[in-house]
Amino acid sequence: METNDPNDFITLLFLLGHPIVHLKAVTVVPGTPDQIDFLRYVLDRFGRNDLPLGVFDMNAKPALSKFHLKIYDNMSIKESREVLDGSDVLLTYCDEKTILICGGPLKNVAKAIQTGRFKLGRLVVQGGFAGDNIVPKEKRLSKFNGRITCPTFNLGADIKATKIVLDYNDIKEKFFVSKNVCHGVLYTKDTHKKLEKNQR
Repeated sequence: METNDPNDFITLLFLLGHPIVHLKAVTVVPGTPDQIDFLRYVLDRFGRNDLPLGVFDMNAKPALSKFHLKIYDNMSIKESREVLDGSDVLLTYCDEKTILICGGPLKNVAKAIQTGRFKLGRLVVQGGFAGDNIVPKEKRLSKFNGRITCPTFNLGADIKATKIVLDYNDIKEKFFVSKNVCHGVLYTKDTHKKLEKNQR
């Protein structure tokens, strides 16, 4: 996952709160100390501080958006460096029965693949673009009207990593969720409170 915008955070909340999801681990890109502490805080709120947390580059520039700091009242983010290597986490917790959901650049996955030992059942990546030739007019986000192609961050931020993942044969199934399909969600503090209430 990444934390430039809220969608991966919302996905994490969904996975943490879903009764039939067996979440094994979380990896984050780049994996800066502010991201690490924020994610530890979230995992702790769900009683899941047992989950392994892996990163790609802890020394990158701070990567936690201000949105995340507004979600939890009176929360102060510190910095943490207690974390594992993201590719090691994937190698340890992924197998032919695992579904891996990726909401950020594929850096950790590519690094795991490069070991030659990575196996995976299904990969679901938020990335790619479905244009006017695919999405009916009434379902399009206005900012994408008239477009057939559009670069996306998750696949375009590290094209080499994306190519490594696309070319790798030991992932049984690969699915890509296009940008204009998954970027049309309105999430507010009220939404968060309702979800939190339903979680109990």
